[in-house]
Amino acid sequence: MNIWVHSCNSVEKFGGKPEDYLEIHKFIDSSKYYFYHYKHRAMLHHNLGATITEKAFGKSLVNSLGIEVPMKRIVEEHTREDISGEYPTVDEWFEENNSLKECVTMVPKSTSEAVNSFIQSPLELTANKASMIITCSDFGVSLIEKIFGMEEAILIRNQIPRSQHLSNILPRLSLNPEWAFGM
Repeated sequence: MNIWVHSCNSVEKFGGKPEDYLEIHKFIDSSKYYFYHYKHRAMLHHNLGATITEKAFGKSLVNSLGIEVPMKRIVEEHTREDISGEYPTVDEWFEENNSLKECVTMVPKSTSEAVNSFIQSPLELTANKASMIITCSDFGVSLIEKIFGMEEAILIRNQIPRSQHLSNILPRLSLNPEWAFGM
């Protein structure tokens, strides 16, 4: 499903106009610019993705009708639309992908404790090192830029090896649950 359709669906669910939601849906699907395959959804189509989207856009948005809409609900609905009505956890995406944990050979470091905490957040939530590809990849750099700014993104980008780009890692992501294949 494309971001315009997601935005129109948000209007049906929450009110307002599609433009109110367009940037949020673009963000949720931004990983497809790094790996154009349904496996890109493992990056933000889950509970941690909702938390990351809140960091980027705030806990809620006020649409053009003045209605306050929780960001987590927007991410949840987007995910359900893409993944057969399911809303998986980040753990469910990575639980059977222990072989990917070797893909993250470099965990970048910042001088900012907030950035370091963000980089560690997938591991803290799942205890599965494979989930670190969310923040320790070229895609993770784009998340850092959106949330913390260009200076932090450049610092982190210079520490990410090519082997940690989504185009090198996501082809190896094993998807077993039926929902993971989307609609």
